[in-house]
Amino acid sequence: MNLYLQIFSLLFSFFYGLLFSFLIKISHVFLFHVNTYIKIWSSFLFILIMSLIYFFSLYVINGGIIHFYFLLIFVCGWYLGYLFVVKLSKK
Repeated sequence: MNLYLQIFSLLFSFFYGLLFSFLIKISHVFLFHVNTYIKIWSSFLFILIMSLIYFFSLYVINGGIIHFYFLLIFVCGWYLGYLFVVKLSKK
C-alpha cells in the first residue's frame, strides 16, 4: 500500500470515528424512553451495521487491508468526538 492510500485510510478512520461518536449519542437520545429489550437489540444492530460499513469502506479504499493503527486512529477519533459531545451537552 502506498503512502497516499495509508494517509487517506488514516483520515477516513479518524473521521469515521468522529461520525460514530456523534451517531451513538443521537441513537441514545432516541432510545432513552424505550424498554431494555429494544435498547439491547437496536444497539447491537447499530454497532453491527456501523462496523460493516467501516470495514466495507476500507475494502473499497485500500482493498481490505486493515492495520492496527487504523483501528487506533478510529478510537482516537471516537474519543475526540465523545469529548466534543460532552462539552456541547454541558452548555
